[in-house]
Amino acid sequence: MILPELGVRKPVTTLMFFLAVLMIGAVMIMELSVDYLPEIERPTVTVVTEWSGASTEDVENKVTKQIERALGSVNNLKEMTSATVEGISSVTCEFIWGTDLDEASNDMRSNIDRVKRDLPEDAEEPRFMKFNTSQIPIQFYGITARESVENLYDIIDRDVADPLKRLPGVGTVNLFGGLQREIQVRLDPAKLTAYGIDLEDVARVLAAENVTLPAGNLKVGRMDYTIRVPGEFDAPAELETVVLRAEKGAYVYLRDVAQVLDGFEE
Repeated sequence: MILPELGVRKPVTTLMFFLAVLMIGAVMIMELSVDYLPEIERPTVTVVTEWSGASTEDVENKVTKQIERALGSVNNLKEMTSATVEGISSVTCEFIWGTDLDEASNDMRSNIDRVKRDLPEDAEEPRFMKFNTSQIPIQFYGITARESVENLYDIIDRDVADPLKRLPGVGTVNLFGGLQREIQVRLDPAKLTAYGIDLEDVARVLAAENVTLPAGNLKVGRMDYTIRVPGEFDAPAELETVVLRAEKGAYVYLRDVAQVLDGFEE
């Protein structure tokens, strides 16, 4: 009964109190920032491992299951899910709300380091990805062209994506689709067998030939020049002259067992 009695006995004080509350509320509404997509960091960390050329079953057995066993003992783990497709393994760990994701990521990295020797040698290094709403794209653009279809990807990358990246407030710009140049070496299995050459030999020779090596430095007076030996291929035709094998004066060139095409990625 004290508050009603005080409100009746001192109406001016009561009115001033409510007016003050209304004014504070109006100021807070006008000054309060509004974010249609507030930044929320879900307590999840995803481990993505790429193994190019491997089937879904091989990736599941030799990569996904190994990583799942390694991450099963991480602290504060709530749920673990995985997805496996051809050449890619994805394992997502969801933690209890309030868990420090930096510390959780370090624990996950330590556990995976223990099983790296069990992963395939040609598999890529596992990558850790944290979910954040700021990474969700806010705009999508579809671009088509009637001319220069082959160069459309490079044109968009150079004239559209790069200027957008320099705008203030833009985090990143990603490109999907389009034709991207790819030098294709199409080997003839019959000719490889006839010459006694396997795929690993071809890959090793091409990797060794397509290298630019440092060659030390040269001092001339006060100037110090860095010397390098350029060895990377400048044109697809140069690949055809690569020597795969040399025995008793006989040479086997890449053009003898393969066809080099200047094409595009699928």
